[in-house]
Amino acid sequence: MKPYRLFSLILLAAVALTAAAQQLADNQILLGYTDSKTYDVGNAGVGQAGTYPMGAILTPSRLASYAGCKVVGLRFAVGQSIGRTRAFIYKVEGNNATPLIEQNQRTYEGWNTVFFNGDGYTITGEESLFYGYDYIESDEMVAAEEGAIACAGSYLSESFYIYSDFGQGLGFYPIQNIGCLCVQLIVDVSNLPRKDADMTYFEVGHRYKSVGKDIDLLVGLSNVGRDSICGYQLGYQIDQMAPVYFNFKDTIAPGQMQMQEIPGLNFTDDFPVGHHTMSFFVASVEGKPLETHRNDTLSSSFLYYLNPLQRQKVYAEVYTDQSSYYVPALNSAFQTYMDHNSNLCMANVFSETSPLVLKKATYLHDLYAYTYPSFTINRAYFPGEEHIAYDMNDLLLALPTDFLVDGILGSIIGQDAANPSFATIELKPQYNPESRKLSIDVTGVVSPDAEALYGDLALTLLVGENGVRSRQLTVSTTTGRTMVNQNYTHNHVLRDFITGTQGDKLAVSDLTYTAHYDYTLPDNVNDENVEVVAFITKASDRIADNVNALREMDITNAESFALKPLIDALGVAGVKADRRADASYYTLGGRRLSTSAAQKPGLYIERQADGTSRKVVVR
Repeated sequence: MKPYRLFSLILLAAVALTAAAQQLADNQILLGYTDSKTYDVGNAGVGQAGTYPMGAILTPSRLASYAGCKVVGLRFAVGQSIGRTRAFIYKVEGNNATPLIEQNQRTYEGWNTVFFNGDGYTITGEESLFYGYDYIESDEMVAAEEGAIACAGSYLSESFYIYSDFGQGLGFYPIQNIGCLCVQLIVDVSNLPRKDADMTYFEVGHRYKSVGKDIDLLVGLSNVGRDSICGYQLGYQIDQMAPVYFNFKDTIAPGQMQMQEIPGLNFTDDFPVGHHTMSFFVASVEGKPLETHRNDTLSSSFLYYLNPLQRQKVYAEVYTDQSSYYVPALNSAFQTYMDHNSNLCMANVFSETSPLVLKKATYLHDLYAYTYPSFTINRAYFPGEEHIAYDMNDLLLALPTDFLVDGILGSIIGQDAANPSFATIELKPQYNPESRKLSIDVTGVVSPDAEALYGDLALTLLVGENGVRSRQLTVSTTTGRTMVNQNYTHNHVLRDFITGTQGDKLAVSDLTYTAHYDYTLPDNVNDENVEVVAFITKASDRIADNVNALREMDITNAESFALKPLIDALGVAGVKADRRADASYYTLGGRRLSTSAAQKPGLYIERQADGTSRKVVVR
């Protein structure tokens, strides 16, 4: 979803407004993020006259419980009439939406009810639905600084979107900080039991836990029956340990979700190190077992440790495209961070349609990239996010680079830099500029917790290059229009893997490991601009192909080095095109070369007429 950034919603007096709900049939419920009676804000506005498709999104986690039920209508509230407008339901696929139902309706202040003509829409439980209405803001509203958007509460504001094209591509723009949009589906639930509840949200927070890193739980429970429920019991279980129960007296209307904070789970020193699964479940409703058990349990995993090691560097992996005009702004943000911090190494992995693509790395786009550019930090998942990767695309062109770095990128990197590591990496390279052969000895220490946490570990070594000139779509700083720069300088370009693309399994003995690699740089790579990145993950024999498996593949440590210091240490200089006519050239063994032979790429001795000499590389 694209960050909402173009409009500042006008929040004047936040007054509580009520409207009587139109009576529903006994077999119908309201499904959404707000209740059926109140809204707290009725005069929020976009601040720009126009028509904006505005609504909320229900994902499969909410809709699965209603598979087979039929959406027969829609309700929405406005703070004042916006004339005749369109109510709609769209099916959401990625950042695209396809209309399923559209129906025009005259609006009135307060709640408006639309019953769809025809048979409505039957929920499969596997789709995401965007449902809402066309919000119409007039010039008079803009002048009065008083709109008609009605919202309730402050929870789940991210479920509220405008679906439009604000000059940056058709997509979803979330509205922030004014609560939930007052819009609800009317669903025929004739085929549901009277009393039923499902778990709809549960996360254990950060993946790594230890003594002093307790779990504070926030869980979501939905009433998926035909009647209200008055009181319920929730429980959780870690692995096969004894369940823990909590009783609540809340009343939840049909179709509504209730969030509950659960007291923190305290870890002790005798808690087993390793991988654990925590399951949260509905134990009973109104003192009775559930009638069905379709979605009444959610599970999440975490790693418990006692012996962390020092994290050396954080690895940023950018999934980039030479046809995206956001790329230069993201590159600038990363470069600004790296100019002031030494704890980051990175690689730009180009898309299949980019001239700089590395074919054997494109599988990473399939696993992580959902837009261009996007990026992972340590390939690690942050709880509550929709994707493992992040994107800042719309913010990139709206905010100063320093703010992006300090306020967003630095925070994302910092949260992963603070995570524990369970293996160290020491790189000892040697390089011969004449043969272009690179040798790397890799050693490291492994935490006694590593085997229980990950099983086997794998080492990945990759080659990146800076200063690569190639095309890139950019935004002109003078006209603001997009243009192609055919000579754009790309840094951190992924050129090759020294190991396998998914790493090589480490042979660990007595909590240490060693590995040796010999690699010859390709001729099209400038060795003075090469950087080698190393990182360690859980070993996998195949590409992780589902979300849960990918969340296990985060990087436990990273390190890097550049080749230029090694070349400089050899006292080797590059030969310029305007070489001195009085100089003569020799092989390292002392054999004098003809002028034509000395033009070929290689490492030579250059001897000046005054008798001075130096090593040079002809490129």
